[in-house]
Amino acid sequence: MTGSFGLLLVCCLLVFFVGLPRFQDSVRDELAKELSTQVANQFEAQLPSGVTLQPGEYRVSLATIEQQLVSNTSGNSVNSVRLSGQGNEIVMSIETSGQDIEFRGVPTVNTAGDLELTDMTSNAGAVNYIIPADMIGGVLEKSVNLYLQGQGLHLQDVTVDGDDLVFSVAE
Repeated sequence: MTGSFGLLLVCCLLVFFVGLPRFQDSVRDELAKELSTQVANQFEAQLPSGVTLQPGEYRVSLATIEQQLVSNTSGNSVNSVRLSGQGNEIVMSIETSGQDIEFRGVPTVNTAGDLELTDMTSNAGAVNYIIPADMIGGVLEKSVNLYLQGQGLHLQDVTVDGDDLVFSVAE
């Protein structure tokens, strides 16, 4: 009996310390890849052909990103993905296995000129240990910041305007 309990404990610890980080990395990497592509596409769609990103104001449609996320999650355990602006917050809702998980955060610009999602929260309860709200926020931050850094630019301001994020970009 003690041997079975010990084996069960070892299996649980392996899942927690090995399986969970791998799962989180997988979710983070897939979401980051998709968001990075969508953010870059939307910035570049606002430019004349052959022109690189310049300082100015750019809008990123959360509805367009949502459409891409929905089309790329069909066929797995995610039933729906919703991405919207509510007041000064970005809200991402994921429905899976009958549970609706919501992540919220306020987009701001830090002193280095990078996007930062502050006050990240989730209604996920225990699921928040598996997919922490800060991890979801970090993915969006990284997708915008890496793109702008690659262009030699940084943020001056970011606001939520309905279902759009409005970025003021500078050198």
